[in-house]
Amino acid sequence: MNAYYGHLLGEWVRNGVTVEKYRKLQRQYSLEPWGAVIVTRIEDSAAAGDLYPNGLEDIRGAMPGMLAELLRSPDRVVSFFPSKHELTMISVITEKQSDGVITSSVLGALEEYGRRLSAMYQLSFAVGVGNVRTNLFREAADSYTEALEAADFRFFLGDDRVVVYAAISGRIVPQHYNFQKDEELFREYIRTDKADLLLKHMDDLFSRFLENGLPCREQWIKSLIQLVFHIAPAVQGFLGEEAYHRVLQTAEGSLMACVSFKDCRVQFLGILREFMAIVQNSRGNKHAEVTERCLGYIETHFSEDISLEHAANLLFFSPNYLSIIFKSRLGVSFTKYLSDFRLEKAVQLLKAGDMKVYEIAGKVGYRDEKYFYRVFKAKYGCTPDEYRKRNASPLPPS
Repeated sequence: MNAYYGHLLGEWVRNGVTVEKYRKLQRQYSLEPWGAVIVTRIEDSAAAGDLYPNGLEDIRGAMPGMLAELLRSPDRVVSFFPSKHELTMISVITEKQSDGVITSSVLGALEEYGRRLSAMYQLSFAVGVGNVRTNLFREAADSYTEALEAADFRFFLGDDRVVVYAAISGRIVPQHYNFQKDEELFREYIRTDKADLLLKHMDDLFSRFLENGLPCREQWIKSLIQLVFHIAPAVQGFLGEEAYHRVLQTAEGSLMACVSFKDCRVQFLGILREFMAIVQNSRGNKHAEVTERCLGYIETHFSEDISLEHAANLLFFSPNYLSIIFKSRLGVSFTKYLSDFRLEKAVQLLKAGDMKVYEIAGKVGYRDEKYFYRVFKAKYGCTPDEYRKRNASPLPPS
């Protein structure tokens, strides 16, 4: 997209423009009076950047064309990213009549769009749909704000990839939390190693969160972080000051990075289990032993569908705590180490014989061949086929 028009579209949708500027956009993109704004947000971009740093540009490049193709009318939708590093794509869909803007077929196309993106890139995407406006020239910013809010509330709505603002606006309720009793109980369960009571109380707590409606995502996460900070003194005496603050920073980061309510529950439970593990292991330093066992697990099971959670369960640690131990001793995350280990095994197989690339991908733990190609190219700067050609041994003389 032309940089000038991309800037002009962003200005219009977010702040409004003069009649003269709007007419330029209207002529350029055949905009109709009725319309709505749709946003597509890459939710867990950090994971993409960790595994294939150049992948975000590929994703951003594919999104506009995929959406236009699924809507089966490229002229009716204009999609753009407001800035080079933006993780949210803005789309404007217009029609001559209101009943043609967000139809059941459009919603079906948006669902398929979200499903394809997630399947192709193994990431989470949120699609928010603002209300249809009669005069999009003057009301685009309102529809855009609604679309952003709708995308935010995908966090609480589980598997719904597409959230329509009109469908959830009545369920949005500002909430205030008082966790004093919960804090006391969690601290007591951690100190006394009562894992069953801790899990039960956590389940009760998360069930209460959504009883009265959908809270503001940012407010809710901040409240949960404060709850963790008030529980943390239960382990402060077992750690040095630096280690204690590092644990708190890691806990905060893991909650801030959550892409769903379900994910947040898993991370919160992991933090509490980490606190319990700190208390349980305070009399001895088992980090070296744990790391060696973890490396042995990777070497034995790298070809299987394994994860940090699997290793943590095997070693009877919380994923968060095992992650801290692993990175502190090896300098890289579990995910990065596993990815590098698998790719090194793939390189050995590429050099060793004529096994097909898709067979190698499966043998080293990648079930998706396309994903294997992307991760391999991100690390080595070439595809597996190109790597094999460059490193092929010359044939012996006959």
